[in-house]
Amino acid sequence: MQRPETLGALRAHFRETVAAPKARVFAFLADHDRFGTLFAPPFAAQPGALIRRTEAAPGDDPNGVGSKRAIRIGGLTLLEEVIITYEPDTLIEYIATRGPIRNHLGRIELGDAAGGGTSLDYRIWADGKLPGVGALVGAQLRAAWKGGWARAAKQLSAG
Repeated sequence: MQRPETLGALRAHFRETVAAPKARVFAFLADHDRFGTLFAPPFAAQPGALIRRTEAAPGDDPNGVGSKRAIRIGGLTLLEEVIITYEPDTLIEYIATRGPIRNHLGRIELGDAAGGGTSLDYRIWADGKLPGVGALVGAQLRAAWKGGWARAAKQLSAG
């Protein structure tokens, strides 16, 4: 799997800083079973339950290049993603291989924040397979991120 030849529109761009070391932040973001907490609604009984790893990567790290995760609601897979770049403590990239979007790339970059902690630069590009779908997906991601990131940052900062 590789990046799409043409990237869709930039649908979401999140820049955050968290008082936690890069290794801890990366471990959280790389873990497919915890990743879903970033986009879970605040009222969710089990934040993150919508996203689960469906296929482990070959080798020592099950969340590395080639691993797959699915976003499911009520047993229905809405989106499947595969990790295409995995550079510990620095970079994760993934693409959608199934779902209502195309020309998709998610890119999560970590760096050292001024004054300590970790900086996060997370971008999601995608086009919808049908008109309006890409914009709708982007709006949902941006809305869900607010509560999800606050919950994740609190966990990461606490250690």
